[in-house]
Order: sequence, then structure tokens, then C-alpha cells
Amino acid sequence: PSSQADALTTNEIQIGQNLNPGDVTSAVSSGKKKLTALSSGMPYCIMINAQKAPTDDLRVRQALQYSINNKAIIDTLFKGLYSPATSVLTPVSAGYAADQALYSYNPAKAGQLLDAAGWKMGSGGVRSKGGQQLSLQFINIANFGFDGISQLMQAQMNAVGIHSVITDQAFPSVSTTYDQGKQNLADWFYYDVDPYLFNTVFNSTQIKAGFNWEHYDNPAINTAIAAANADTNDTSRVAKYQAIALTLAQSATIIPIYNLESILVTQPNVSGIKFDLTAQPLYHQVTV
Repeated sequence: PSSQADALTTNEIQIGQNLNPGDVTSAVSSGKKKLTALSSGMPYCIMINAQKAPTDDLRVRQALQYSINNKAIIDTLFKGLYSPATSVLTPVSAGYAADQALYSYNPAKAGQLLDAAGWKMGSGGVRSKGGQQLSLQFINIANFGFDGISQLMQAQMNAVGIHSVITDQAFPSVSTTYDQGKQNLADWFYYDVDPYLFNTVFNSTQIKAGFNWEHYDNPAINTAIAAANADTNDTSRVAKYQAIALTLAQSATIIPIYNLESILVTQPNVSGIKFDLTAQPLYHQVTV
């Protein structure tokens, strides 16, 4: 990325992709063009394990949603380049709807939910219940785009009395750990052109053998996903996925962070770049 930024500055190349956020800002300030495109699929997000204590309690999962300030994370790590995610789907995905944005940063609300769940603030600013500290296992995929996110989330959760331990594991071996459900919190994003992805990520058949790393088990959702996947009418099919996505938001098993997005920086005279549904650039009509 830094080499691309240097080459853009010296006009050796016409297009730079996946630049560091600071280099994007500097390039645009110097007169380069920035092109962006949202991808369909699931945003960068954190999966919450619905079967491992203490996140098996819906109130704890909801409190986690309210404790996270994703805009602050984006501003700190990415110079505000990405848009905050609000749903289990990105805004350009079939099945997305604005009413799926159920949570926003509200540490007071997080505290109220934790109090109601019996987790009272204790010494050292950590909540406890029955002599047990409120502590989460945050297993992070090392060097996969979540290192800084996990650390900032840890600080934000700590501010409402939630202790967390971050453990780094490499991909793909981390998938075995996630399958076994040893984590409370897991990293996730998913590029896809169709909400059929729900079958891969949220169907209970995918627990311990697929990508249901939030260990979410809801037979009604299994049935709803099958019905949506079998529907050949575009309008009713999308409506079914919207209802599924709303139920998934209510389950509070996904903490949305930021939407999948491609960011290109080009010389001012470059034109004609287009993007596909997963925001991959298409160059065959480019002129310079």
C-alpha cells in the first residue's frame, strides 16, 4: 500500500487500491480522485456466541451492542473512510432494511441491561454476579483486519464494566476454535451477491461444521431461510429476507462495525471504472 501511494504521488501509476487510510486522505488533498463502492454481503462485524456463558443471555448480548461505538472505531483506525454498519447486511444487499438498525452507542443503556441481568459494578470497574467476574473470551483472527478493532472494542466494553481477554489465532486454524465455541466474540465479514448467505452463517446445521460461529440455534430461522431460498418471486423473496434479518438483529448475535467497501484513488484524468456487486473494480472501459 505505501509503495502504491508513493507511485501515485510521482505519477508512476494511475490507480491505487487498498491504500492506507492516511495515504488516501493525503492523496485526495493533493488532487487525486477517490472512488468508492459498497459491496453486498455482511459487514465487518463481531459474532457473539449465543451458547457460551455469559453471552448466552440476550441482555448481555444487547448490552454489548450498546457498549460499542463503531463510528469512533472507524474514525480512529480508518480516518472515517468507511460507513458505520447498522445491520447484519450491508445497505446494498437484498434483504437490507433500515428498521434492522436496532442498536446505537448508548453506554447508559448497556449498564441498565447488565444491571437487570444481575451483573453489578464491582471493584476495579468490572461487573460481577455471584462472585464471578463478567469476562469474555475475544478470539481474534491475527492480521485479518480486526487487530485494532478488537483492542478498541476491549476498551469500550471495559468502560461499561465488561472485562475481555483477547487471544490471537491464525486463519484458517482459528475456524476449529470457533467451531468448538470456545469464544464469546469472533471476527467476521462476508462478501456475497445474495442473501442465501444466511443459510451458511445462521442455519443451526452450520454450528460446529460451518460458519455459524455465533452458535445461533433457532429452528424458526432455519425454516424461514429455507422458504426464502426456495422463493422464485423477487419481491416476496426479498421481503422474507428482510424479516429474517430483523429477527437476526433482535437476537443481538452480530455487532456491526463497518460496511464492506472498495476505495480506489486515481489520477484526475482516469475515468470509466465500474464496480460489480461485491465492489470489485472493472477496468475494461477505463480511459486515461
